[in-house]
Amino acid sequence: MTIVDDNKRIERIQAIGILRYGLDWMAKMAAAAGLSRTTMSSIVSGRRRLTEDTFQKIVAGIDKDLEVAEVNIAKAKAIRAKLK
Repeated sequence: MTIVDDNKRIERIQAIGILRYGLDWMAKMAAAAGLSRTTMSSIVSGRRRLTEDTFQKIVAGIDKDLEVAEVNIAKAKAIRAKLK
Protein backbone atom coordinates (compact mmCIF):
# COMPACT_ATOMS: atom_id res chain seq x y z
CA MET A 1 0.00 0.00 0.00
CA THR A 2 1.11 3.50 -0.70
CA ILE A 3 0.44 6.61 1.33
CA VAL A 4 -2.13 7.65 -1.30
CA ASP A 5 -3.93 4.30 -0.97
CA ASP A 6 -3.89 4.58 2.83
CA ASN A 7 -5.29 8.11 2.61
CA LYS A 8 -8.13 6.92 0.37
CA ARG A 9 -8.90 4.09 2.78
CA ILE A 10 -8.91 6.50 5.72
CA GLU A 11 -11.20 8.93 3.86
CA ARG A 12 -13.64 6.08 3.17
CA ILE A 13 -13.50 4.88 6.77
CA GLN A 14 -14.29 8.43 7.92
CA ALA A 15 -17.19 8.71 5.46
CA ILE A 16 -18.72 5.45 6.66
CA GLY A 17 -18.18 6.46 10.28
CA ILE A 18 -19.92 9.79 9.86
CA LEU A 19 -22.81 8.27 7.90
CA ARG A 20 -23.29 5.50 10.43
CA TYR A 21 -22.63 7.27 13.74
CA GLY A 22 -22.66 11.00 13.07
CA LEU A 23 -19.91 13.41 14.03
CA ASP A 24 -19.00 11.39 17.14
CA TRP A 25 -18.12 8.37 15.01
CA MET A 26 -14.55 7.61 15.98
CA ALA A 27 -15.04 5.97 19.40
CA LYS A 28 -18.00 3.91 18.18
CA MET A 29 -16.22 2.64 15.09
CA ALA A 30 -13.08 1.90 17.08
CA ALA A 31 -15.11 -0.15 19.56
CA ALA A 32 -16.79 -2.08 16.74
CA ALA A 33 -13.32 -2.90 15.37
CA GLY A 34 -11.89 -3.85 18.75
CA LEU A 35 -9.55 -0.86 18.75
CA SER A 36 -9.08 1.99 21.16
CA ARG A 37 -10.31 5.46 20.27
CA THR A 38 -6.70 6.61 20.60
CA THR A 39 -5.57 4.13 17.95
CA MET A 40 -8.35 5.19 15.59
CA SER A 41 -7.59 8.86 16.18
CA SER A 42 -3.87 8.31 15.55
CA ILE A 43 -4.60 6.58 12.26
CA VAL A 44 -7.05 9.21 11.06
CA SER A 45 -4.71 12.06 11.98
CA GLY A 46 -1.77 10.41 10.24
CA ARG A 47 0.29 9.94 13.41
CA ARG A 48 0.05 6.18 12.99
CA ARG A 49 0.18 4.11 9.83
CA LEU A 50 -2.89 2.13 8.81
CA THR A 51 -1.55 -1.42 8.71
CA GLU A 52 -3.31 -4.12 6.71
CA ASP A 53 -4.18 -5.96 9.94
CA THR A 54 -5.77 -2.87 11.48
CA PHE A 55 -7.58 -2.09 8.24
CA GLN A 56 -9.06 -5.61 8.19
CA LYS A 57 -10.20 -5.21 11.82
CA ILE A 58 -11.94 -1.95 10.91
CA VAL A 59 -13.62 -3.52 7.87
CA ALA A 60 -14.78 -6.50 9.95
CA GLY A 61 -16.17 -4.12 12.56
CA ILE A 62 -18.01 -2.13 9.89
CA ASP A 63 -19.46 -5.32 8.37
CA LYS A 64 -20.61 -6.64 11.76
CA ASP A 65 -22.15 -3.30 12.71
CA LEU A 66 -23.96 -2.94 9.38
CA GLU A 67 -25.43 -6.44 9.76
CA VAL A 68 -26.82 -5.47 13.17
CA ALA A 69 -28.14 -2.20 11.73
CA GLU A 70 -29.91 -4.05 8.90
CA VAL A 71 -31.60 -6.40 11.38
CA ASN A 72 -32.69 -3.46 13.51
CA ILE A 73 -34.03 -1.61 10.47
CA ALA A 74 -36.07 -4.66 9.47
CA LYS A 75 -37.50 -4.87 13.00
CA ALA A 76 -38.31 -1.16 13.00
CA LYS A 77 -40.07 -1.49 9.63
CA ALA A 78 -42.15 -4.38 10.96
CA ILE A 79 -43.18 -2.33 13.97
CA ARG A 80 -43.83 0.71 11.77
CA ALA A 81 -46.15 -1.34 9.55
CA LYS A 82 -48.34 -1.98 12.60
CA LEU A 83 -48.80 1.75 13.19
CA LYS A 84 -51.15 2.11 10.21
